[in-house]
Amino acid sequence: MKKISLIILSIIGIITFSCSSEFGDLDPDSEFIGNWAGEFSGDVDHGTWTMTIVVDGTISGIAISEVWEENYKMEGQVSRKGDLKLTVGTVSGGAIFTGQIENGIISGEWSNEDQGLKGTWSGTKQ
Repeated sequence: MKKISLIILSIIGIITFSCSSEFGDLDPDSEFIGNWAGEFSGDVDHGTWTMTIVVDGTISGIAISEVWEENYKMEGQVSRKGDLKLTVGTVSGGAIFTGQIENGIISGEWSNEDQGLKGTWSGTKQ
């Protein structure tokens, strides 16, 4: 019985280790770390954005709407594989930006469900 318990605990440990989150600290030499800038566009809104990605994978920045003439705070996370998810504005009334970093380029889509807005965004490392 002790052997079975030990085997089960070992299997649980292996599964837990192999299924760890993709989010968290990046390699200190990761191409993702640094300052990024670009543009977003859609049917109604468009503008520019800047952001910084730090070693723990968090993202902070600002998006500037040329249509609404307002600045919006950007916050999010990048995975070790380069997948991004950002909230722009407020969680209840802002937009969600999703995308991918690859070879020094960020690109993806954004949407604001409450306002019925959507579009694309892209940028490069500065």
